[in-house]
Amino acid sequence: MLRLDDEECYIDEPVRSSIKQTRSLGRKQSCVRWLPECSAGAGIVATGTWDEPSNCVQLWAVALQPEDVEMDDDAAAAASEAPAARLLATAHHAASVLGLTAAGGGGVAPPVVCAAGSDGSLSCFSAALDAAAPPSDAAAGPALRLTPAWSDGGGGGGALLSVDASPDGLQLASCGEGGLLSLHAAEGGAMAAAIVHSTC
Repeated sequence: MLRLDDEECYIDEPVRSSIKQTRSLGRKQSCVRWLPECSAGAGIVATGTWDEPSNCVQLWAVALQPEDVEMDDDAAAAASEAPAARLLATAHHAASVLGLTAAGGGGVAPPVVCAAGSDGSLSCFSAALDAAAPPSDAAAGPALRLTPAWSDGGGGGGALLSVDASPDGLQLASCGEGGLLSLHAAEGGAMAAAIVHSTC
């Protein structure tokens, strides 16, 4: 129970725990984003690591079980266990991943997963179906691969701390310690603008 109590305010509400929590993914994770093509009953997420001897961006399939689904005792016991996150794909990242986003739709196909690096770089990876992989169980998630699409190499202006995609998935906005707000095309990485604002 969470209780906030003072002379003018009293709230007594239950504290809800997370619906599901996976077992450890095995590395220090710094950020996570859903991929655009999440489907009902199963989800695909991208994660980035930090402060590891070798950092990476990874794709995981995570089974999602709605709370209100009726189950027998055996199914309920199985569902109460920590769900396994199935690793779908891994791509090396040259530095710690400090920001992560996914851009899809609007002509960007396949989707790209973009990472902001502690070395100031913005790197994007194509998340495509792996045609060479054997057919996978739908519940386990599709067979995917992460292929480097482009990187701006970093500008030497300090760490890049955040990146996000526009609603149509065509542009990326990023910012960091160098004080720049940069706009890139999600497909190909061409810079559209670099904006400096020195006063607040």
